[in-house]
Amino acid sequence: MGSENPLQTTPTNSEQSSDRDYQTQILAEYNALRSEIIHRMGVRHQIVAFSVVVLSAVLAFDAQPNTLVAYPILGLFLALGWAHNDFRIGEIGEYVRTHIEEQLPGLKWEKHFYNIKKRKQPLRYVLRATILSAGGIIIGTQLLAIVVSFFRQHASRPNLIWLPIDGIAIVLTGIVLHWRKRVYRKKNASEKVKRSVLFISNSELREHFRNNTRQDLKIVTPAIMTEELAAKLQRRGKETKTEVPLKGEWWTSSSAKKPNKVCESLDFIDESIAPYMTGPVAISFANVGSVETFHYHKKHWEVYFSEHKLGVQYRMTGRQQVETKTMDEGGTILFAPGVIHKMDVHGLTIVLELPAVKGDREVQ
Repeated sequence: MGSENPLQTTPTNSEQSSDRDYQTQILAEYNALRSEIIHRMGVRHQIVAFSVVVLSAVLAFDAQPNTLVAYPILGLFLALGWAHNDFRIGEIGEYVRTHIEEQLPGLKWEKHFYNIKKRKQPLRYVLRATILSAGGIIIGTQLLAIVVSFFRQHASRPNLIWLPIDGIAIVLTGIVLHWRKRVYRKKNASEKVKRSVLFISNSELREHFRNNTRQDLKIVTPAIMTEELAAKLQRRGKETKTEVPLKGEWWTSSSAKKPNKVCESLDFIDESIAPYMTGPVAISFANVGSVETFHYHKKHWEVYFSEHKLGVQYRMTGRQQVETKTMDEGGTILFAPGVIHKMDVHGLTIVLELPAVKGDREVQ
């Protein structure tokens, strides 16, 4: 997995040179992406300005008022162009924040901007960024074109025919501009699934180590290893494998030629839960004969580990159906806050609470 050896000696000159080359490549990618963001921001402004210029030209020189009613359709295509560039800006910014700024801590703008947006009220942000800026201008010019055309022709037949078409175009424009952020959020949510339960069976771990030369493994990690980091570690003589996001609740082993399946620590984060910790961790033990009841925790995660058989009944928040799982050879189970569960312990079991929170146990 590419974890660093704590006994490793001081890097040689060639290793230091490789590190500098790697950082140079990352900085070059960062500069190229920032340049693309700035370019696309310029294109967005040009599209908005173009919508005003075109309408002004039509109003000033149009001898046939009927052509005004075609402007709302043009406005729809302008909105599509604006939303496309805005969407790409968000994608590039997300990539910079998660893939580049994590590797070069000195770069913090995208993370700072992301934190600012999270603190804003969603409705206020949408109104300010969409309706009152680009959306207000584009939709405003569409409506103005219809109103001017209507008064010039005094509700003649051609105007009435075009009116429903223009209305549909304006509604679609509003949808494109308003929902672009939601589409982006759904896209990110599908790529980074929030987790409530994770099962890691000992039998799958043993199978993994039988099939792989390297005998250490990360499953929950701060970030999935990039190709650049893998190449860097390989140059240092480390055995590395590529990594892919883990899907589902059960971790499974991979062969020597297949990527390791890992999930990022942030997958377990519930931003609605404040970190009211009274300590970093709490440790307890359970054994055969321990009495367990259905319970859940509001503010901390709970990890069970045993080399003996482990059984569990659990229910997700908001669901009535109780799931039953068993690991005959033991393993690790991680529960997020809010998951109602009851353990069936068949031998010595370690229980970790992360973080330690006083009185954070609710019995069902």
